[in-house]
Amino acid sequence: MIRRNIVVRIAIIILAPISLYYFGGALWYSSLTILGFFTITAFVSVAGISIVALRLDEDNSLFNVIIGLLFSFYAVQYLGTSIMGIYYQQTPEQLLTVTRLFYQVISITILSILSLAGIISKIHGLKRKKSIASVGVLITVIILLISLAYSFIFSIGNSNEFGSVLSNVAAILSILLFLLSAGASVRYRNRISGVDFFRFSAANMIFLVSVIPLSFIVDGSMQYWTLSLSLQGTGLFILYLSIMIPWLTSKGLKLGIAYVNASLPIFVVLIPYLAVIALQIILPVDILIDTGAYLIAHLGAASLSAVMAYLIKVYSDIKPNENQAPLIFMFASWAIVNLAEVIESLAIGLESGESIIPYIIGSFVTATMLVALIRRLKHKNVKEHIKPTWWLVLGIVHTLALILVGEYIQFIVMGQIPGLQRTPVSRSVLLAFNLVNMALFVYVASTLTVRDQKRISVETLAVWLLTLWIVPNVMKSIFLAWTIGWWVAEVFMAMGLALGPALLGYQYVQAISEAEASDRKASLFADILMHDVSNYQQAMKTSLELATFESIHDEIRQERIDNALDALNESERLVSNLRKLISAQSMKHANLQPTNLQRVLKRAATIAKSSTDRKPEIQLPEKASECFVLANELLIDVFLNLFLNAIESSDDSPRIEVDIHAITSNMQSFWRVEVADFGRGIKPSRKEDLFRRFMEGAKGTGLGLSLVKALVESYGGEVSVRDRVPRSFSKGTKFVLDLRRTEPK
Repeated sequence: MIRRNIVVRIAIIILAPISLYYFGGALWYSSLTILGFFTITAFVSVAGISIVALRLDEDNSLFNVIIGLLFSFYAVQYLGTSIMGIYYQQTPEQLLTVTRLFYQVISITILSILSLAGIISKIHGLKRKKSIASVGVLITVIILLISLAYSFIFSIGNSNEFGSVLSNVAAILSILLFLLSAGASVRYRNRISGVDFFRFSAANMIFLVSVIPLSFIVDGSMQYWTLSLSLQGTGLFILYLSIMIPWLTSKGLKLGIAYVNASLPIFVVLIPYLAVIALQIILPVDILIDTGAYLIAHLGAASLSAVMAYLIKVYSDIKPNENQAPLIFMFASWAIVNLAEVIESLAIGLESGESIIPYIIGSFVTATMLVALIRRLKHKNVKEHIKPTWWLVLGIVHTLALILVGEYIQFIVMGQIPGLQRTPVSRSVLLAFNLVNMALFVYVASTLTVRDQKRISVETLAVWLLTLWIVPNVMKSIFLAWTIGWWVAEVFMAMGLALGPALLGYQYVQAISEAEASDRKASLFADILMHDVSNYQQAMKTSLELATFESIHDEIRQERIDNALDALNESERLVSNLRKLISAQSMKHANLQPTNLQRVLKRAATIAKSSTDRKPEIQLPEKASECFVLANELLIDVFLNLFLNAIESSDDSPRIEVDIHAITSNMQSFWRVEVADFGRGIKPSRKEDLFRRFMEGAKGTGLGLSLVKALVESYGGEVSVRDRVPRSFSKGTKFVLDLRRTEPK
């Protein structure tokens, strides 16, 4: 099994860069396609920065600092390359120069140095120090400046031969360093906890292989550069997974969910670009102008953003949460941004394209609110002094004011410097803002996903929907108006915003149902405390008052005292069961561990026998010692209540039989426990309401079976009631419990 998993991993790692190479190879000569690739690489890098920041919150190791420098270096490098691409719109052929080749090799060499330094620090367990971190940053900056200086010298002096020699030396050095880094991660894998050694070593080997094609680039051999870039992108993504997956699984996430959480942001970025490539192959035109579709799309986006802001506001009224305020502000801001685009297009037309200023303002607001959300997540129990309605109003007014100021500043600057009108300054700013937003998004989304492992909260859902705003903004910064890529961004944003209200509406309905259920529970608990406990107190008071009469015989006095003690014990048992019931309803599968059924059944049987003078016979199965289920210490109360219920329903010589056998349901394994008695049985008309608190004809408080159901469901199991003899209820009752099967630790 382990070998098969390793083979599958290796196959995926090999196929990923090959697929990327062949799929994008047909359009690699497009300036926008290569620009999209650089942007995706920058996205992966900023996602890596985010996970490093999350790890640094808990582990101040030097390894995290160095890997953070690695991702930061790549993020800055490819952000700069993307901005230059926006300005000059160069094809890959124009980009592939001796200067670019030398800079590419130097970049990979810096990457190899940081990778080896990181794994060495991890092996030796070095902790972060401000001085060391500062030196690391300084060294990285110096190397970057040196490489840029040499690149400038080569471009001026046309020293192709000298540049090629230095490139080959740097390539050989990086190959050796990657080999050392991969070997060290495998050799000392037991000393690098929190890092997936397999993926870390695989990433280094992919980086190593990416150096080799650069040595074969002669006379503009594009296919080798294409292969090298594909390998670098794949290696960076696998390096990101090597630190992201262990962090998520250490927080309790299952491996599959961890993969989805780590990979989804990157694939959400990748999918629109793949759609652009596919559409450029299929469609015969590059430009498609349709102002009507544009206006409808943005009016819809404005409406849907407003609906999402309102839904979160309403949800916050039902279930107040301090983390929802920034989200209300953010979605209100998006509504104004899209509405501003519609108004501007109607006022001045779309001949020269749409205005970027509203998008920049929206991206700025998004970044600000994500930072505010991070602060709230770090500092829990923040008191909210502003009502949700005012957050909605503030989002609208604040964004509108910023857009007006931004448009005014642009008008003044363009009037003073007309030459700026032909430069993509605003698109570059939009790209930079949204790369920052991507880093903030990964940080917040990962934090919320770890927090809400059992159920997705409204704030988690809303934060994940942010990608449907960030990615289209990035595409609009790259693709010109009315191009295929620009339209893909429009459709992507509209689809995402259409999905949002549906998902939030579902959460809203669930919140209402939970609120109603909570009201019913509160009413139940109040009734128990006010009615049942009061009854017991009255019984005790009456018995004790009678016991104080001097004229009654000693035997009657003792009987009255015993009655008072019985009422006291029943009252104590009621309060105890009530506490356990509340605990069971709030557990939601938490703190469960393998529990031995034999020990639980024996203990419950012993307590049940000691609780009565009727000497019940309880037969337990011998194989119970081999049965382990996911539960906790309250499992004993499940069987104790069932045993006591069986004893009460029997007339003479109570007899209880317990049987256990394995079953499979919905691809899950369970131990089925059957508790059968030979008592009076339960009429069919009463079986449906048996586990409810209020049941006509129930003895005592009726809480025992309610507790059984609540506990079993909190363990992820089910409980039901049947006739011991089918179609003959008067011959006894059988309770059937399905408990999740597990193995002992």
